[in-house]
Amino acid sequence: MKAKIFISYSRRNKDFTQRLFDTLVERGYDPWVDWDDIPFSVDWWQEIQEAINENDVMINVVSYHSLTSRVVNQEIKYARDNNKRIIPVIAEKVDIKQVVGELYDQPYEMDARANWKYLRTLNWIYFYRPEDSFEKAIENIIDAIEIDYPYLREHTRLLTRAQEWNDNGRGAGFLLMGEELADAELWLSRAEDESRTPLPTHLHIEYLTTSREYEAEQEAQLEAIKRQTRRLRGATIGLIVVGTITVGVVGFFLLQSVRLNQALFSAQQQVLQQSTQVRQTQVKESTSAVETQQSLLEEGTRSASVLQALGTESASTQQAVLTAVKLQRERADALRLASE
Repeated sequence: MKAKIFISYSRRNKDFTQRLFDTLVERGYDPWVDWDDIPFSVDWWQEIQEAINENDVMINVVSYHSLTSRVVNQEIKYARDNNKRIIPVIAEKVDIKQVVGELYDQPYEMDARANWKYLRTLNWIYFYRPEDSFEKAIENIIDAIEIDYPYLREHTRLLTRAQEWNDNGRGAGFLLMGEELADAELWLSRAEDESRTPLPTHLHIEYLTTSREYEAEQEAQLEAIKRQTRRLRGATIGLIVVGTITVGVVGFFLLQSVRLNQALFSAQQQVLQQSTQVRQTQVKESTSAVETQQSLLEEGTRSASVLQALGTESASTQQAVLTAVKLQRERADALRLASE
């Protein structure tokens, strides 16, 4: 994959920029260039910003006209603020005193001075000197573009993600998570330890820090849910055990109650049988007493008949017989009362 290139230039250097662009295209690159001379507007500037964000490298065509251009200075400042890799390409000899004079009292003068100070710290690639070969200069540009490109590509990718997060109210849905966050943190750690260029921006660091804090918060909430789930699971198991024990105890007492009812029923049956037997015995004894009484009455009647038949017996004998009959009747009455 080729690096993405943004070319910043003055319209006064369009011919040089066109040749540079064509040569890079021949080498397999697809540079972003604003060829249209469009008046400055909010929408246009937003498009320029997005282009700088999405590209890995800015090639700045340095000339008198670019150093004094308000738009070019805005582009360089924006690239510097976002720690983009800037490659100064010197298209012509520049008299810096004339540049300073031109910039004097301009609204963007301070930005232009800061840009120039920064550009002077970078490696310049010359095109205008007699000893400079165009092809050789192109090779130098490509070398500058491709140095540590994987790091540079990640710088661009993460910055684009961070700006998207920032532009959308810093919503959690735009943060990094999981393995992607771990890789980004490793990239940041190496960048800081090895002093790589361009350095991560403050937005890079804030974005990754916020992502880590959010993920830690999510993990803490997940762990809390897991703990709650384990407690609920334990409580559920406890309820099941208690319920099982309760069912067992209730079942035991129900069984004991059934057995007790069976025993009571059996005892009642035995008492009823015994009562029936006693009643039957009483009935038999009563019947026997009645029969005995009947026999005594019959015997007394026969005795009276005999007394009457004798007619000739003496009064004392008659009296004795009557007394005997009376006694027999009293015995019969007593037996009858005893049987009732």
